[in-house]
Amino acid sequence: MLRFLCAALIAAASISAAPALAQDSYPNKPIKIVLPVPPGSALDIATRAIGDDRRAALGQMGAAGSD
Repeated sequence: MLRFLCAALIAAASISAAPALAQDSYPNKPIKIVLPVPPGSALDIATRAIGDDRRAALGQMGAAGSD
């Protein structure tokens, strides 16, 4: 009985870990930062500088825009 429970536990653990292996790395889409300020404002310039730093750190494409 103990051997069956151990086998069932190992099977359940291996089945539950399988979906985690199939996931893409995060983020899997380009990052988009939308600002409610006009282009060229101090907040826009600061956000673009921070966005460039984050893109380099994450290795992901992205864009900052003012809408």
